[in-house]
Amino acid sequence: MKKLLIFLRWSLISTVLLVVLTLSLLPFMIRWQGVAWLEQQGLDATIGYVEIRSMLGTVQINNVRIESPDGERLRLDQLLLNIDWNPLFESSLYIEEVLLDGVAVDLAATASGWRVGGIALPATDEEAEKEVETSPLFQQLQLRQFQLRDLTFCYLVINERGEQQANQCAGLEALSFDDLAMTLGETPSLSLPGVSVTGLRWFDRLDPLALAAVESLAVTGVNSLDMARWQLDKIHLQSLGLLPGDTAALQLNQLTLIGLDAAENLALERLSLDTIAVGLELDQATRLVFAPALLKRIGQLSPETPAQTATDKGEDTDGKQITLKQFALRQLDIGADRPLLSAGELRFSDLQLAGSAVALDALILGRLSLLPGTEDALALDRLEIQNLDVDRDIAVAGLSLGDLQVRLQTDPQGKVVFAPTLIRQLVPASEKNTDVAEAVDSSAGNSAAMGFELGDLQLGSLAVFADRELLSLDSLGLQQLKLAGDQIELARLEASTVAFLTPASGTSQADHYVQIPRLLLDKLAKNAATLSLGRIELSDPEVFVHRDADGILLMLSELAILLGQGGESEDRPGQAVTDSDPPLKIRLGSLLLGRQGQLRILDESVSPPLDQRFTGLDLHVAHLDGTRPDARADVSLNMALNQFGALSMSGQLVPFGDTLSTLINGEIKGIDVRDISGYAKKFSGYNLDQGLVDADIRVDIRDDAIDATVTTQFHKLQVSPVSKADLDAGASELGVPLEFALSLLRDDNGMIELKLPISGNVNSPSFSIRHIVNKVMFKVIKETVINYYLPFGLVMKTLIGDGLAGMGFEPLGFEPGTTVLDDAGEANLNRLSDMLQKRRQLQLIFCAPATLRDWAAQFSSDDLVTLQSSAENFPLPETTTEQSAELAALANQRTAAAKQYLIDRNVDPG
Repeated sequence: MKKLLIFLRWSLISTVLLVVLTLSLLPFMIRWQGVAWLEQQGLDATIGYVEIRSMLGTVQINNVRIESPDGERLRLDQLLLNIDWNPLFESSLYIEEVLLDGVAVDLAATASGWRVGGIALPATDEEAEKEVETSPLFQQLQLRQFQLRDLTFCYLVINERGEQQANQCAGLEALSFDDLAMTLGETPSLSLPGVSVTGLRWFDRLDPLALAAVESLAVTGVNSLDMARWQLDKIHLQSLGLLPGDTAALQLNQLTLIGLDAAENLALERLSLDTIAVGLELDQATRLVFAPALLKRIGQLSPETPAQTATDKGEDTDGKQITLKQFALRQLDIGADRPLLSAGELRFSDLQLAGSAVALDALILGRLSLLPGTEDALALDRLEIQNLDVDRDIAVAGLSLGDLQVRLQTDPQGKVVFAPTLIRQLVPASEKNTDVAEAVDSSAGNSAAMGFELGDLQLGSLAVFADRELLSLDSLGLQQLKLAGDQIELARLEASTVAFLTPASGTSQADHYVQIPRLLLDKLAKNAATLSLGRIELSDPEVFVHRDADGILLMLSELAILLGQGGESEDRPGQAVTDSDPPLKIRLGSLLLGRQGQLRILDESVSPPLDQRFTGLDLHVAHLDGTRPDARADVSLNMALNQFGALSMSGQLVPFGDTLSTLINGEIKGIDVRDISGYAKKFSGYNLDQGLVDADIRVDIRDDAIDATVTTQFHKLQVSPVSKADLDAGASELGVPLEFALSLLRDDNGMIELKLPISGNVNSPSFSIRHIVNKVMFKVIKETVINYYLPFGLVMKTLIGDGLAGMGFEPLGFEPGTTVLDDAGEANLNRLSDMLQKRRQLQLIFCAPATLRDWAAQFSSDDLVTLQSSAENFPLPETTTEQSAELAALANQRTAAAKQYLIDRNVDPG
């Protein structure tokens, strides 16, 4: 028994000594065998220190250096591992501490396989690995403390010729976490209170360049109950820079992510970003590009083609749903050679992504500025979107915009363009036509499938500028807009204080060509065939119409130049020819312009120029229907001119038939003729020096044939010719000066009434205002004079071909040798007295003659008998001086008798 005890004791001592000797020699054996094996692989290797304290469960390795002839390396300054042995008996691994310091690893991808620090890794049989089912060595793993300091991990891509195509490294200053707990086996789980990383960096070692840098990254609350669904309480990133330096490609001040839940779907509670600055570059084609040096190096890392990458991404995200409760971005700045875009904030809530479908509860964008400080191309105070839903269609419940300013530029031809330098940098000229054509083809193919619906839009104010103000309004509201292919529906549009197009500098004194205090549009519906409008209302508009000396309407001319249509039309690439398309048919319930509108007309094509203001403009149009060619539309127009003038018209139009038909009645009151003197001068060669005009108008057009009557009343009209050279042929046909002809028509109150008939075909080339003035008006004046004076004894030599110069009174007959009127002469004077009482402004000069019969009655009674029977071939007698004197006295007495006769009939003496 004693010997047995001695044997057992020495056996135990020997075993312990053997174990102690083995453990004592193990670090040496590891160093020796490890270095020897590495050197056999052709590597330069050293292992400075290896210590294993089995009783304490600690392993420490220091100063490991491995380097291949090609420079691939593996470096480890220190590894410290502290394990608790007791849990191992319960299939658990409890690690008190892991410390890694000064780690540098090169991972090389070669044609023959992978190498780590120059050490070739054996090839693996993936199929065999799949067939082998392994169980974990431990059911539980706990790591109380982990620290990693000064890590550099480099990835190399080496081609078949042994050349490095990429050599990029990622490093960090420190990584640490505590209390990692993992459960393995059939019900795996993981819990990690937090991870902290500082000094992250990414750089290129082959072509030295800093690619990215992160100041710090902290992750808290990492949990997974089944190793399939992961939860994170918070991720906080401080200072991310891409291509860091003075002009970084991207600089992010801070990122915070709260409440990540990742499983089959991905859910985020909140993501906030603070101060993003993006720096773009210009390539050789002056196109804006993002971080080309970084993208080039990313491309070096992956052998996949873009198409393969896109396919893989599509497969990964297919069927997944991403939910983000809240997103907040404070201050975004994008620049290149100049500031390009700035946004003060971007916030949205309840974002859901499912495949191509997008849903968003609310989005707010604040203080957006495009090209700030240089061109100021666009400035938006605020944008809000409510309930955005994008799937097959796009639906937005509400869109609200604050104050919006758009500044355009003009090219050398005067055409307005938006941010031309930026557009050229985004889309080079060589690609524009191709892009436009592709966009047209794409939109044409998707128009039937994609729709758009907007419930409500509110715009605070809008101002569009170029070299002057083009458009401004104080507010804009829109309700129920629907777009689907060629279908458009709009329930209501309302705008206030609309101002359109400031006249070009030096052309006009008006602020804008059009100003509308309130604009309203109701019930718009459009399809491929019709455009229907329930109501259009322009309350109290102010319109300025300016015609220059060349007869050009400046607003239309300036607008054509601004739109690039000032020259001859040119065929544009991608512009479809739609001549075969049927014209759009218009239906309009009602149109109202007024009720206190103003119209200013400045016409410099006449001399003197016309500059008149019409007030109280009130235009109504109702029941326009282009779908019914025979439908009649009601029209009424009322407005005032200056202080006393007025115009009113009303009637019906049939504008959509194959021919034009209309019936309009109206009147013009109290128009000062001096205001239209320029047109009279242009069309007739006469100035209108003074007077007022009233007119009754009746226009009847049936099947393009016009039958109109304009009855004018001129009050105290005075005219004067410009010059004989300027008189038109129509004026010369009068045969007398126009002012004289008008004086014949002027009544006792100074009024002239003319009834002007107008007939013809409105489409005839000869039908014009000049034709009406030169042919019709002068003819009417002549015929009116004839028709008026004919009953008073005014006769024409002939009524065809001669003018008013052929007028003459019927002669006054006297008894031979006396001052006694015969019956015909007395009747003529009675008619003249009636005329002179009605035309008191007319003056007659009487110059009564003495005839051959008067000589015979006084000096030869025999000859008188012969003359009364026949005066033909009667020889002229020789008269004495005394006889001539007596005959002259008789003529004077007859003149006095005729004057006295008219005076006795209440004709004022001249």
